[in-house]
Amino acid sequence: MTMNNSTKNYFKKLREYLKNKSKVELIDLYDFDMELNHDLFSLIADLVKSKNSMIRVQSIELLEQFNCRHHIPLIQSKLSDRNSMVRSAAAEALALLNDIESIPLIRKKIPLAKDEERQGYYFSLSLLGQKKYWSLFLKGLSNKNERIRCATLNRLYRFRKDKINRKQVVGVIEEQISIEKNEDLKKEFLCYLNYYKG
Repeated sequence: MTMNNSTKNYFKKLREYLKNKSKVELIDLYDFDMELNHDLFSLIADLVKSKNSMIRVQSIELLEQFNCRHHIPLIQSKLSDRNSMVRSAAAEALALLNDIESIPLIRKKIPLAKDEERQGYYFSLSLLGQKKYWSLFLKGLSNKNERIRCATLNRLYRFRKDKINRKQVVGVIEEQISIEKNEDLKKEFLCYLNYYKG
């Protein structure tokens, strides 16, 4: 395939990103004409099938971040991946792509999922407008597992303030602040508290 210089530069950055397993800085990657570089998205889609689970996760995230809706069936197939992180990444990507057709597929995963993975499904379904999962998602803020508390807090920003029950969120955050033992996480809770009170 023929590639222009900016596409070659992007491929180089993409390989480096996947090799280092670091969080991608998308601002640095938008240096090419998205419409003219279909080959790039085909490469990312191919990497979704990698043997390395972290590469699969990161490739799914990239497909979502680049709004590659034509790859939704591929992302849906990863809801059955053997790795729980990949399954969670797929559910989150589908939610962020607002793919309502994925709702029943994500629901089916809940009974077999462990706590951390299940929390990701609650987030995805809440983001897709499934209100009955919102309270279950919010319970993650007070989960005994610190990783789940942190992940739930970090996902909250995806919800618009005018689309959620702010009073409910403030109440849950205030309650958790009063018992949170991790000082760094407590600071994060306070930041979110100020945001939702503002």
